[in-house]
Amino acid sequence: MKKFPPLLFLPLILLSAALTAAEPEDLTYITEDYAPSNYLEKGKLTGIAVELLKAIWGEMGVAEQPIQVLPWARGYARIQKEDNCVLFAMTRSASREALFRWVGPIYRGNYTLYSSSSAPVALSSLEEAKKYRIGVIRGDFSEKDLLNRGFPPSALVPVDTVEQLIRLLEIRRVDLLYLYDDTLRVFAPMGGTRSGDYHSSLVVSANVMYYAFSRSTEDSLIARFQGALDRIDAERRAIVLRYGGTP
Repeated sequence: MKKFPPLLFLPLILLSAALTAAEPEDLTYITEDYAPSNYLEKGKLTGIAVELLKAIWGEMGVAEQPIQVLPWARGYARIQKEDNCVLFAMTRSASREALFRWVGPIYRGNYTLYSSSSAPVALSSLEEAKKYRIGVIRGDFSEKDLLNRGFPPSALVPVDTVEQLIRLLEIRRVDLLYLYDDTLRVFAPMGGTRSGDYHSSLVVSANVMYYAFSRSTEDSLIARFQGALDRIDAERRAIVLRYGGTP
């Protein structure tokens, strides 16, 4: 049987790769209900990251795509197991850096430990917080961050939604909440309370939110998204400011 030089097959291999390369329309877009980044308001998905993603699609000439709203832990599990997934908005951290591909920034904010104003907890250090029960979003940066900082799992009470988190504090199931400043500001009125009903016990960390892509996502596709975002940076800033956030 006649053998052909391996180089003869190279164009076919490259052509096959090009034909199967993912496009923005091939991606599965996943988010959670977590204001002000992405949340449901009267059944409609809105928020900073949602509006910005639509602007990025528009800049790339891509029609608006379906977005799935899932509990964070489910979305986080899927993007680690499946190709062609986008999960947003995700805090970019050292422990996550190599797990995903990143497009951003979307906006910035602080993660803070909050207590109830009617039962304020005074903290001078993060170490002091280890003796309290703390509500966190299951699988979220908040839960992973405290575990990485040496908090015992028994000190954390994980739930799936911000509404459940706030309710835990109201009924004294927890002493503290750990979440984004802007999230509490937006969700408190939606739950019938005010931001003033909560006491900032300790600002723990400053973070930046990004769109996280499956690790296998091609460089060219990441570059297309990042390039589109960079070109509309003025619009990004305007969207963030409209929601009262920090660009």
